[in-house]
Amino acid sequence: MEIVNLLTMCSTIVGVFALIIVLVKSKEDVLHKSLLSIFVLSLTYYSFLIYLVISEQIMAYPHLYRTGIALPYVIPICFYLLGRLKLEPERPIRWWEWSLFIIPFFNTMEHIPFYSLDGESKKEFLNVLYIKGRENIYYAHESLIPVYYNYIAQLFLGTVL
Repeated sequence: MEIVNLLTMCSTIVGVFALIIVLVKSKEDVLHKSLLSIFVLSLTYYSFLIYLVISEQIMAYPHLYRTGIALPYVIPICFYLLGRLKLEPERPIRWWEWSLFIIPFFNTMEHIPFYSLDGESKKEFLNVLYIKGRENIYYAHESLIPVYYNYIAQLFLGTVL
């Protein structure tokens, strides 16, 4: 087993335990607990998807490919909102801060044509990517907007927040 597989599998397991601890033991109010749960769940699921891709187990579950596409947007938004609530608890979250969740929603919506494909089509798509090289799976273009624009948008969002 490669070290990367081991690390992603361990981070997924730790994430599941962290999510259970947050849900069961957290004494925060509902908003804090919800944002922290979304944050931990997003990191855990993203780590799980990376494990599937690196270990090539995604071929057994092709429907899971690109299901976590919006998570790199959700993670910094939740992190920002959690930090804002901790630093300024007396000030409520404003409407424009909640509207940041529109970005991952639209990012998911642009992948609907790919999500609607059957399993065999997705498996063929993944086979072609794995033949070209495992690193090509991250830069595959199956949405309406090219992938590199998503990476630029994620960098911009992380920098701004």
